[in-house]
Amino acid sequence: MNKSIAIIGKGPSTKRCRREFVESFDEVAICGRPVFDGYEEFIGERAHWDFLNNSATKYSNELVEKLGIVGHISTANPEVPALKDFCPEFYDAFQPGGPSTGTAALDWFLRYGGYDKIALIGFDLFPVGEYLYYYKKEEWNPNTKYLLEPQFDEFDSEGLRLKPSGHKTELTFEYMNSMFDKHKDKTFYLITDYPFKERDNVKLKYRSTEDEN
Repeated sequence: MNKSIAIIGKGPSTKRCRREFVESFDEVAICGRPVFDGYEEFIGERAHWDFLNNSATKYSNELVEKLGIVGHISTANPEVPALKDFCPEFYDAFQPGGPSTGTAALDWFLRYGGYDKIALIGFDLFPVGEYLYYYKKEEWNPNTKYLLEPQFDEFDSEGLRLKPSGHKTELTFEYMNSMFDKHKDKTFYLITDYPFKERDNVKLKYRSTEDEN
């Protein structure tokens, strides 16, 4: 039986999402432990699949139970299945940084599970000159706050990206469009600040705060 899934990233465009849109999907996947508290109106309060890398801060047992998480999928190193089995046509090009956790999650659900509707929420692709997350810098994962310190020059003190991402923005854009072409039997819904274009199987959602259709 075909299923639908919403994959929640952490880009600024996440705040254009709506809880009811997320809840219209059968399942929800989260990437890199997004912040739920205070943002429920955008991303709801449930998650089935938890994709996480080494920097992800552990959720409390209470939050895991509340969200309904049933599976944890690691993107911590190149030998874990989510990365080791990543699309071979693009695998080498993404090295040495590898694909982002969100990109790996998309690839995972394209390979497994029989999902015919996939929403990609907050997939902004880490462009230079944009903020990294939809939540406040005070809410950043403690394991990543070092990136805001003066000795690092990838971000400014407010979290604005100053240098290209190791996850390769343009390559990620190329990969995603390739997957849209390859999987014409599926419908993709994007909430993003990156300049994707609509096509027969790609729908851009909530392109501005006024667009709620």
